[in-house]
Amino acid sequence: MSRNLTEALAALAERLGATHAFVCSGWRSAAVRHAVSGRGGRVVEALTARGATMMAAAIAELGGVPVLIALDGEAAVQAALGALVQARRDGARVVAVGPSPALGDEVLREAADVTTVDRAVHGSARRGPVLVACDDPDSVAAPSPLVDARQSGAASAGGMGGLESPPMTSVLDEVAGRLVSCARPVIVVGTGARALEDSQWVRAFAEALPAPVVVTAKARGVIPEPHPLALGELGGDVASSALERADLIVTLGVEEPESVEIAWGWTAAVIEISAVPVTGAPWRPATRVRGAAALVLEELAPRVKDRARADWDMTELDALKRRLVVARATARAGGPASRAGEVVALVREATVPGTVAVFEARWRAAASAWQCVGPGELLVPSPPGVSGSAVTGALAVREAGSERPIVCFTDAEGFAESLVELGAREGGGERAHGGFSIVALERIAPSLLAAARSLGCAVMTAGDPRSVAEQAARAATGDRPVVIRG
Repeated sequence: MSRNLTEALAALAERLGATHAFVCSGWRSAAVRHAVSGRGGRVVEALTARGATMMAAAIAELGGVPVLIALDGEAAVQAALGALVQARRDGARVVAVGPSPALGDEVLREAADVTTVDRAVHGSARRGPVLVACDDPDSVAAPSPLVDARQSGAASAGGMGGLESPPMTSVLDEVAGRLVSCARPVIVVGTGARALEDSQWVRAFAEALPAPVVVTAKARGVIPEPHPLALGELGGDVASSALERADLIVTLGVEEPESVEIAWGWTAAVIEISAVPVTGAPWRPATRVRGAAALVLEELAPRVKDRARADWDMTELDALKRRLVVARATARAGGPASRAGEVVALVREATVPGTVAVFEARWRAAASAWQCVGPGELLVPSPPGVSGSAVTGALAVREAGSERPIVCFTDAEGFAESLVELGAREGGGERAHGGFSIVALERIAPSLLAAARSLGCAVMTAGDPRSVAEQAARAATGDRPVVIRG
């Protein structure tokens, strides 16, 4: 491993704002480890390339920032293939240092130098994994050791790798004019606006208009779900009712891959605000604004502060909110996932705000019972998911240094798939960064529970859903993973 390689990767990490890396063993892992730890970042050792990729994707999605991984050879790439495909579906900004050529563009987008890496990660129309080709311990294709990343002319479209310029005044004035003249605006928020700063501006913007807020599945928590203006997920009956009544729709950070999956049947004019180009969207925007949500809303604020308040009938909005509450209660009380939903809701009630919940994709319906009060509180893979995502994701959050309470919801298959990474942590026993709760939503075989005990996990049995919730809340900040079965 050369000094040039380490310096090049350190420059790459600095350029991307990457502070976390997940590695295994091999010279690429060694280079990534030295590059990230050398600039004060956190490096997590994984036992498998699959586990490293899944954990990196979890942190990238929750934190909204790029995360580095090392894929040490073609075998590692193939082992991580399923996790890389899932990271693509979830739009996770994973930057893989690996061999070239690796996989097709449908999985990994290849970048040639620091400028194209920056554009691929922050400026691409589609979020997802990016490959940094590295075939020689003495060289790396991105960035060149001769390039000073801090002086590179590539500006980050997402505001992550450099200072972003405000949108053009004429465009902002046009948007302000539409907002001033509309009567019933609705805000639709996506993954590109779920950073903490963005969420603060979204809430202030919604309250100032006022306008109800609808979110995509990945943007839950951008506005607290108990908030009177929060009308649930796009595609739900309540959200659709609000959008049918709207005379202006403002999309904030609705990007690929979620934009192409939306069924859109509303006729109101659309203002599209996004840090990156939005391709494949089912709407034709009347006005496009390129820029991060917080920056654009900050620029719009003085332009609309004196406008008359939107003409939404607050009684109508209150009725929509009550419909949403009733629908959630009904789903919790009946249906095929009713018991799982009841457990999830009770665990939510028993835990403090800010608790992170991680689910297997199979339990996506039950995850709707988890009420989010802030961004970064929920991690649910897009269908079909990769088995083992719940425990591996919770492990990633804890190993990345978070002190927040963590609860994951898994099943027999997911638990079995994640045991290998549980065993890789400190050789079992107490963890350096604490534990988390593992709530079993179905029966787990005694042999798997015995294996978990041998790895230092605790196993507890609860008699009813409320007891499950109480034990999960206690274990969410404990000193080791605790499996809770009902």
